[in-house]
Amino acid sequence: MMESEMVVHVNNLDEYRTVLKKWFKKGYDWYSNTDGKQKLHEEYFVSDVRLEKYLLLDGNNIRMSLGKSVETTNAMSFKEFMDKKSGKVTYEVSDEQMAFLYKARENKYPATYLICDSEKYRAMFSGYEYTEVFERDLLKYVSGDDDVVFKVKEPLYFLKGKDSDGDTVYFKLNIGAPTYAYEESDALKAPHDEIVLWENPFWKVERVTD
Repeated sequence: MMESEMVVHVNNLDEYRTVLKKWFKKGYDWYSNTDGKQKLHEEYFVSDVRLEKYLLLDGNNIRMSLGKSVETTNAMSFKEFMDKKSGKVTYEVSDEQMAFLYKARENKYPATYLICDSEKYRAMFSGYEYTEVFERDLLKYVSGDDDVVFKVKEPLYFLKGKDSDGDTVYFKLNIGAPTYAYEESDALKAPHDEIVLWENPFWKVERVTD
């Protein structure tokens, strides 16, 4: 896919900002926006949390698409976008998984370390999308290959408050409008820099626990 015809699926504000900043540096700007052709316009991203967000390069112009469509069929993930830029492969893991991999990488014989602790190794990644490519990259990482990157996944947060009856309620968005829910599972969950945009004295930020 040519860079002037690129579609990137962005999951949060941090990914949205990163893609835009890279494109701005290359001289691309928003399509038909005389007010702020190289502004981030974060309000575009938070306008409707129900729909998936895509950033598109159309010639020299940037557009945003909400929801899946024909033009987003071949969209690349943010990870693929960053790998394309850096030539590196990046995986996100939990704190516990990262600590385990770090110990293996620091060991004089990393492959032996994994084999000797294979039961813990299997349990540690039982819920991960484990593929042959992932295993090969993991072994490269613990062997010291700097072209494979493992990092701790960014934590998610939600907003919690009390209604007039003292019952716990959770912040959510309905067609872009703030409202509340009584179940934590229905709460808006997002990275810290995105969730604090909605914080006020009523709503308190809490971290999502695994």
